[in-house]
Amino acid sequence: FFGGINGVNSFYPESVKGDTQEPKIFMSNIKVMDTDPISNTAAWNVKQITLPNTQNVLSFYFTIISRFSPDVYNYQYKMDGIDKDWIKGGNQGYARYVLPPGKYTFEYTATGSNPEKKLQQKSISVTITPPFLRTIWFIILMAVFLILMVITIVKFYYKRLHLKKLNQIEMQQTLQHERERISRDLHDNIGAYTTVLMASTEQLKKQ
Repeated sequence: FFGGINGVNSFYPESVKGDTQEPKIFMSNIKVMDTDPISNTAAWNVKQITLPNTQNVLSFYFTIISRFSPDVYNYQYKMDGIDKDWIKGGNQGYARYVLPPGKYTFEYTATGSNPEKKLQQKSISVTITPPFLRTIWFIILMAVFLILMVITIVKFYYKRLHLKKLNQIEMQQTLQHERERISRDLHDNIGAYTTVLMASTEQLKKQ
């Protein structure tokens, strides 16, 4: 019990409870290319990020809400798809990545006085879109183009082969016709010569 300006104040120690609120980690800021904020949305509300390959430098800033100073916590983070193990950031809630095109998950958490006990782990999905030359649509387009080119080349080859065979057949037919013509001419000439020879022979017999 103690006196106050309006009378006597009192409290019962057994009724005073400690702060049972669990510390919470949250994303305080996200920057692109080290300067621009990710969006007009508060960083702790961002669940997914999609950026072109020309804006692939990401900086994450995260901190803890607690009755203790954030400096007493040790931060850990990992970019799934880049990091194999958790990265220990000490009491600095900061991470920076230069990401190639692909899909990733940035995970972050922290530990307090008990290193074995982590705070609730949070994550953000990150997608870096590839340049047009590496997109699935461009690859499909190039595959279709190559298939059409192969089909065109094969068709041209077989057409040339077919025309070549036709030319050979026409040449053979021309040669055959020429042989037949020569054969007829020879037959006619031999017949004429035979007739003249027989007439000459008859004439000799008479003489």
